[in-house]
Amino acid sequence: MVNQKQLEILKQGVNVWNEWRKMNPDVEINLSNVKLPNSYLLNANFSRANLVNANLANSFLIKADFSHARLDNAQFMDANLDSVNFNNAKLNKINLTNTNLINGNFLQATLKNANLKNADLSYANLSKSNFTQSILENANLTGVIAFGTNFSYANITGICFKEWKVNSETNLDNVINDNLDLKVIQNRNNHDRLPPDFRKKLVKENLETVEFIFD
Repeated sequence: MVNQKQLEILKQGVNVWNEWRKMNPDVEINLSNVKLPNSYLLNANFSRANLVNANLANSFLIKADFSHARLDNAQFMDANLDSVNFNNAKLNKINLTNTNLINGNFLQATLKNANLKNADLSYANLSKSNFTQSILENANLTGVIAFGTNFSYANITGICFKEWKVNSETNLDNVINDNLDLKVIQNRNNHDRLPPDFRKKLVKENLETVEFIFD
């Protein structure tokens, strides 16, 4: 459960909270089950915090730091998370529907069974992250870096791959891609480096001219 003392410090504002974190770097942060929808938390430091089951829906969290944090089952729908840091965070079953995640850092994050329907992930770094069985339906992945990213069994129906950057370790096995909207990208000759199952689906959808940027 949420640590009430820590919650009271957070309610005093981001500047007070971040200064307290700076002065107490070794204190374990427990904000699990916290309910703070519609909050203004620009640049808030939640690194290594326990935010399991937290509700921060419709909150302003631009440049917030959630690196190495635990956010399983958290609710962030409609939140503004522009330039957020989710580096190495645990985000399993998180709800990120309709969120702004532009320029977000998801390096090595785990998002199994997460819901990112209609999320804007433009130019985010998704490298080595795990989106297994996640919902990315109608998400915007324009310009994302997805080197070594695992999308296996994810629902990527209707997403935009414009300027999508992948490499041979990007896993698209068994993705769900009904009516996939793959925009024209660079480096057409690297089509052969896509997983066989995914290439077959591209051909089936008459999208064999799609081009990807490869590392």
